[in-house]
Amino acid sequence: MDDVVHSGTNGQRLNHAATDTETRLLTTSIGFPIAICDGWQVSYDRLQWVLQRWRAPRWRDRAFCRTRAGLELSIRELVGQQHQAAVAHLPDWHPDVDGVPERGVRHGAV
Repeated sequence: MDDVVHSGTNGQRLNHAATDTETRLLTTSIGFPIAICDGWQVSYDRLQWVLQRWRAPRWRDRAFCRTRAGLELSIRELVGQQHQAAVAHLPDWHPDVDGVPERGVRHGAV
């Protein structure tokens, strides 16, 4: 396992051995946040991509998306169609989605 450095609540650095989840998060979240345009970005969460807008003094979450199509739709509706190309390089599904659902299969059906 790799060593991970986190910032504590009062700014101190905390070292510990990275869990498999933390290692996967570090390797898949490289390149984030993605700047969409002035005041908008896409950040990486362990479950989804998050479309955020800057409102002083911090980034505010506006949409939570597990698929690129959903993220593109959110960008188109909230930011503008001309900006959705900024996420075209992302995979169809967020990398940490367990078992991408198959089309036509009802979950929970016996």
